[in-house]
Amino acid sequence: MTKQELLDIIGEGVTINLDDLTQGDVEDIEELVGDMVRQVKPGERPPMKVSRAMLWVALRDEHPEVTFEDLRMLPMSVFASMRSEERRVGKECRSRWS
Repeated sequence: MTKQELLDIIGEGVTINLDDLTQGDVEDIEELVGDMVRQVKPGERPPMKVSRAMLWVALRDEHPEVTFEDLRMLPMSVFASMRSEERRVGKECRSRWS
């Protein structure tokens, strides 16, 4: 997969709807990034690896050809638009673990 193919798949952006995340999705994110998600505090920008994991979970059903490692090619600007959703995902993950 090339960087341009990834950018074409993402297009204008990807929205991560917390209501659509399953417990399995949250566990998959945790498996990819360890407890990094738990360390994200409300209002903080999550580490890039957490952003990539959430993007991968959002894309994987519709685009199974995209791997978590493929997402390393993307520029940081792609993940900037996910910030508010990441905060909510981090909060959701923490509440599910407690």
